[in-house]
Amino acid sequence: MHNSTSEPKRLLAFLSLAAGMMTLPGIAAAKPIADSYWLTEDGSLALAIGACEAGSAVSCGLIAGLPGAATDAELARYRSDLCWLPVLWDLKWDAAKMRWAGGKILDPETGDISDLDVVATGPNLELRVFEDGKRSFPTLILRPVETFKEACK
Repeated sequence: MHNSTSEPKRLLAFLSLAAGMMTLPGIAAAKPIADSYWLTEDGSLALAIGACEAGSAVSCGLIAGLPGAATDAELARYRSDLCWLPVLWDLKWDAAKMRWAGGKILDPETGDISDLDVVATGPNLELRVFEDGKRSFPTLILRPVETFKEACK
């Protein structure tokens, strides 16, 4: 016999379960990298990475700070050119590969643009840069930070 009073409870439980599953890597169809700040392994650059637009599943990143400018005169000299420069874009979650893929990365020193995949490893992000379909550079590591010196204004 069908009990209509239990239907809303079962539906609510199902929706809660489905919502929880959407947060698991590989289950979600698309998700941006969480809006946050990331520091390069050498501590020279701070990046703001998150959804390219509100509600978008595509991730982008901008230079949000130059902590290395405190000790690197060359970096300090180019502060106005580097602050808020877009350096990562078009990253989309690929559930099959368990990573954000299909992105691009700009090398601010040379102006070269390369293909990019990003993999979450614990709290960090690994930026894997490719040229002509082959990994061309060592993996770049970003670590999450809440604050940093020399923020862009």
